[in-house]
Amino acid sequence: MRKLVLKLVSLSLVLALVLAASSVCVSAITWDNVPETKYAGGYWSSSYTYGQYYKNLTQIPLTGDGARDAVAVALSQANYLEGDSTSSQSGTVAGSSNYTEYGAYTNVNGAAWCASFCSWTLYTAGCTTTRGTESYMARNGYYWSECYVPYWSQMLNNNGRYQYSYYYGGSYQPQPGDLVFFTYYYTPLDEDHIGMVVYADSQYVYTIEGNTSGGSTVVSEGGGVFFKRYDLWSSGIAGYGRLPYQTVSDLPALDYSGANPTNGLYTNPMGGVSVYFKRDDTVASWWLPISSIFEVSKIEKDKYGNTKLYSKCEIGNETVYGWIPLSTSYSGKIIQIYASPDLKPEISTDKYTMAKGKITGVATETTVSDFISNFDISGEGGTVAVYNGDTVLSDTDLVGTNSVIKLFYEGEVIDSYEVIIMGDVTCDGKMNSLDYVVVRRHVMNLNYLEGNTFTAGDLDPDGSILFFDYVALKRAVLGTMLVK
Repeated sequence: MRKLVLKLVSLSLVLALVLAASSVCVSAITWDNVPETKYAGGYWSSSYTYGQYYKNLTQIPLTGDGARDAVAVALSQANYLEGDSTSSQSGTVAGSSNYTEYGAYTNVNGAAWCASFCSWTLYTAGCTTTRGTESYMARNGYYWSECYVPYWSQMLNNNGRYQYSYYYGGSYQPQPGDLVFFTYYYTPLDEDHIGMVVYADSQYVYTIEGNTSGGSTVVSEGGGVFFKRYDLWSSGIAGYGRLPYQTVSDLPALDYSGANPTNGLYTNPMGGVSVYFKRDDTVASWWLPISSIFEVSKIEKDKYGNTKLYSKCEIGNETVYGWIPLSTSYSGKIIQIYASPDLKPEISTDKYTMAKGKITGVATETTVSDFISNFDISGEGGTVAVYNGDTVLSDTDLVGTNSVIKLFYEGEVIDSYEVIIMGDVTCDGKMNSLDYVVVRRHVMNLNYLEGNTFTAGDLDPDGSILFFDYVALKRAVLGTMLVK
């Protein structure tokens, strides 16, 4: 790695304009508010912005706590793969020529890029507002960027910010956001590879690294971004660099190990996971791809004492709600990357269909208690009630077309859905002769159904209420046809 980068350095890096931008503190990273929306005379590469890893990046809320934000940004890129040209930097198609979005950031694209990945991460996380081009690298006394690994460790050591690993006589326990320096040749301060510490326990240090592989050993030319684990006493770890991060003291606790999960955002860097949910009273599942980012709003134990996460997941073009088993083993690791300070409750259901403020799929003769029992309330402090107009229905009342389920939080309505029950055009929760009389009068142009009652009477459904709908409703009342 050093020879390849030194060759590029010897040819002199192009000095770019320094971009000044404000540090992002509370909002998610977007095209508009990442400091680095422009670099190297242009924009993010188009292949990157249309890929998975840019989407992951824009889901990360920045808190203003530098170490926490840097780890979250780095983990959002897990399993990114290098490309073969500047047009193949999406991270989803494997190449072998060291072209990455991160190398483009430091102006050394096409070269070894582990240090560029760390530099890009720190800048994108808002730890610095100065782009890491040649004038702003560790070789010139700058903490936040470098493309040649030994320069970075030497600069940190000269400023009292380098700690030797256990193997080389140190006693420092690595912390989230630390830079971790690797060596092949037992040469601290002349290292071969760099990554970032996610967390450490009593035996292992867990890292996120660029230009490595998913293998268990130190790899400095592996071709991707991977989450890895090493023994704290490994001879391959030379030391750690603690950067002068800004800290925020009042953030919710965040445990990367998974021992104390809380509501927030999670990712699965080691493999795809199943999302379990109920459909028609049976358990079904979706497959959530590797390196997805998903929102957890409720945490429970199953009957065996295993932790499960009630999650909102984006799978293809679908939004899926369901339970994900929390794996804390290294091989199936699920990592929390953001802790929600105050996640408002949400309602969801596996039995009914919820879309555009409406709920369908409810059977006639459904009581309020049975209706509510089919909903999950995520978050803390949420309650629901069912209304007809301004009247709260009791548990034994029937839910009908135009009934409204309302979600309350801290005394305020934060969400509501109107119910549509097919065949119930009289809004009493039943389907009887009164309903088909009303539908017949609509067909005969004697009265007109509108809104939810129109939808309830359109049994086809084809956007109109005609003689077929009247006949179907009458047959349903007589018990010779099933209406769903």
